[in-house]
Amino acid sequence: MKKIVFITAFILLSFLAFGQILQKGTLIGTHVMTVTLQPGVTLDQFIDFYTNKLIPEVEKNYTGWKLYLVKSIRGEIQNGLGLIYVIISEKNREKYYNADGSPNELGISTYLFYNIYFGLYIRKSII
Repeated sequence: MKKIVFITAFILLSFLAFGQILQKGTLIGTHVMTVTLQPGVTLDQFIDFYTNKLIPEVEKNYTGWKLYLVKSIRGEIQNGLGLIYVIISEKNREKYYNADGSPNELGISTYLFYNIYFGLYIRKSII
């Protein structure tokens, strides 16, 4: 019985340990954000909006992309915000961006859509 419990625990821990490994070919990107809040809007409201509305919507349309909003707690930019992009392959990145990093047509149209859609949403909802 002890052997079965030990083996089951070992297998479970093995799956958990390997669940967080990045696959070969995964791309990681970072972006530091400058946020200027309108009067009456708190940073917590902005973070809530970004993590619960914007990021899920972006991930639906940017196939193979995962975004993480992060907050700095020390260093040069204390209480600053940033994004970490995890893209499963270069192919998924090239769908929206050229090799030189500039957005292609799909990237531009998607970016403009989000700026217009969420710009209007932000003005109506939290600002």
